[in-house]
Amino acid sequence: MTETRSRPSPLRWLAAAAQFCLGVAILLLLQKAGDAAVARFALPLPGALVGMLLLLAALVAMGRVPRPIALAAGGLLRHIMLFLMPVVAGVLDHLDMLQGHWLPFMVSCLLGTALTLVVTAALLQRLLHGRAAASGASAG
Repeated sequence: MTETRSRPSPLRWLAAAAQFCLGVAILLLLQKAGDAAVARFALPLPGALVGMLLLLAALVAMGRVPRPIALAAGGLLRHIMLFLMPVVAGVLDHLDMLQGHWLPFMVSCLLGTALTLVVTAALLQRLLHGRAAASGASAG
């Protein structure tokens, strides 16, 4: 026997597509707001980074991730390699320059990776400890 998957109704599909588009629009508006803030205040940061910080501040203030943003971010993250391919190609295109500066490149890659692992582990431990404390308080 083969399983039959039920197809979502066209109306549900259209609603999900509209929410996805709204999420992408919100992410793009925050990126443009970051670009504008960098230009206005002459910040030494990329506009996209400032936009992500604005997104983080909004999400922390709301205390949750709205469905449109979750849909858009999930869709983009599923295809993240497509966004990273140009970076890899750019590095490969400049191998001659990399050969002359391989040591600082490797040190920065290793330190960046180590720092990312340490921060991620510390954050995960803190979140799991908070979850355990919350479930222990609600059980007792």
